[in-house]
Amino acid sequence: MTGTDNSPTASLYPHLSIRTARALQKGTPTMNELLLPVAIWLQVTSGEMALRLRESWDRRDDDDGIDEAVTKMIWLAVGIAVAVAATAFFISVFNSAKSSVPDPVAPTP
Repeated sequence: MTGTDNSPTASLYPHLSIRTARALQKGTPTMNELLLPVAIWLQVTSGEMALRLRESWDRRDDDDGIDEAVTKMIWLAVGIAVAVAATAFFISVFNSAKSSVPDPVAPTP
């Protein structure tokens, strides 16, 4: 709804609604003036978050800590060896227990 009357307010602000134009002429703060601090804070915060995200994305291939990779691989190999040994132990225990269980015999009437 744009200013369609012939008042001086409508002629000063033809692109705004009559209500908004009158509010500007009275000097009351508009929604933009009230939300300006929030908009600035939101832009600064989102910009900082985007900067942190970009920096962390750029550092994902950083070679710092490469000496820890060998240690991690050793611990991974030890973990796999322990898992294989535990599996072999449980399979041997299961097979020995299975061989000592008698076959079920149906009861005779």
